[in-house]
Amino acid sequence: MSRRTVYGHQWSENGWPMVDRDSCEWIDVPGVNVQLEIQKGSSLHILRAWAADFNAYVEPLRNADSACWTPTNSVSTSNHLSGTALDLNWEGSGNGFRLYKSAEVNFPNGGADTIREMLDWYEGLIFWGQNWSIQDGMHFQMNGNTFESDHALGFIRHKIRPDGFSTFRRDKHSVPVPNGAAEVLASATGLSAHDAAAILEGVRTGLVASDATNVKRIAMWLAQMGHESAGWRATEEYASGHAYEGRADLGNMHRGDGPRFKGRSWIQITGRHNYGKLSEWAHWNGLVETPSYFVDHPTELAQTKWAGVGPAWYWTVARSDINELSDRGDLYTVTRRINGGTNGLNDRTERYERALSVGDDLMIILQEQGEGELSARAEQMIAEIHAALYNEHPSNSIYRDSNDGEWQLHELVKNNDGFAHQDEVETQALAGNPYELARVVRTARGDGVESSDWAVARAQRVLVTIEKENPEFLQEFLEGGF
Repeated sequence: MSRRTVYGHQWSENGWPMVDRDSCEWIDVPGVNVQLEIQKGSSLHILRAWAADFNAYVEPLRNADSACWTPTNSVSTSNHLSGTALDLNWEGSGNGFRLYKSAEVNFPNGGADTIREMLDWYEGLIFWGQNWSIQDGMHFQMNGNTFESDHALGFIRHKIRPDGFSTFRRDKHSVPVPNGAAEVLASATGLSAHDAAAILEGVRTGLVASDATNVKRIAMWLAQMGHESAGWRATEEYASGHAYEGRADLGNMHRGDGPRFKGRSWIQITGRHNYGKLSEWAHWNGLVETPSYFVDHPTELAQTKWAGVGPAWYWTVARSDINELSDRGDLYTVTRRINGGTNGLNDRTERYERALSVGDDLMIILQEQGEGELSARAEQMIAEIHAALYNEHPSNSIYRDSNDGEWQLHELVKNNDGFAHQDEVETQALAGNPYELARVVRTARGDGVESSDWAVARAQRVLVTIEKENPEFLQEFLEGGF
């Protein structure tokens, strides 16, 4: 971020840093052809969502008289100078430019009441200029104490969708979580999108379990795990583990414990004792089924889905101050907590800076797919299943007729076709159903669609059974001329 001093000030009125244009980004307001230049970071996500809600629920936005960042301003501490304040529709629409005017703004259709509802829903993160003594009804800004705020990041995570809209009066799951989660992880780690997608579930599980849920913590976690795992390639120690055999300090008191409990996960949890402590913690946190899970299934700790759980235990329990250190950006001390020294500090630093450069988009990594949200692979599978169910298929029953046509697979299943259909036809024929008896007779004569020897023989055996058990049915059928 490129900060600047404006009119002698480094911070705007709301406590956000004064920034230049390079620290802002032009964004499209979701749902309308309006562009705003907003400071990058949490302010961008929140103000963009606010502008979209204003457009949807208060009055349509106009591009010509809506703005955010400005290089200069008549007010020396203006939040426009930091790119954290919006002026929306400052001309016309009965609202007008409200600076230094005390009259209540005249938004259409109860818009002022809607804004107050929105302010409550945005949890105090937005301030409305109408509430100043010099009422400015078209002005909205990030509130005080919101810069680098965990509250703001949590709000984004829970109330702003990946498409930029908030969930104010909207369904949270009306759009899918984008494939961008893997792309963001790729950008933050230097991995390919394919490799990032392969570890995404394990990374997300590990981050959440580590309470690494803000940008600085995520960046630190990715940097440290990326180094410890040799660039995300290793989830298990390359050596056999025999060197740990009999190590009482690791709790390896049983024969074979060395190889059995060798280093696994992205941070190399080692020894029976640590596997046990990890298992108890993971069970307590609802991650595994039993308090001895990884003791009982030690090799599973090397699976990608669990590879982030080992680091999470170490991060939050074995070295419980790491998140606090991460919040301060203290890479040096975190490295000592994890490594015992500063081995690989340059690599860790490069990884850390790469992850930080992604900015608030790192938060996308934490977003899980909720109910109704489908991955691209799930969508493909559904399409394939739908095609299989609804493409037409011929019946497999030996009693099918040439005019029976073809069935959709879901109908075949529903009607118990195939062998189940054969049993049903024969049962009905034995009970005297003339239509089903006709199928049996045609097949027994070799006139059915299925005319193989075994099918003809089976149908003939059914007729023999009918002649023995219910001869009147057969006689009645023949007299009926079917």
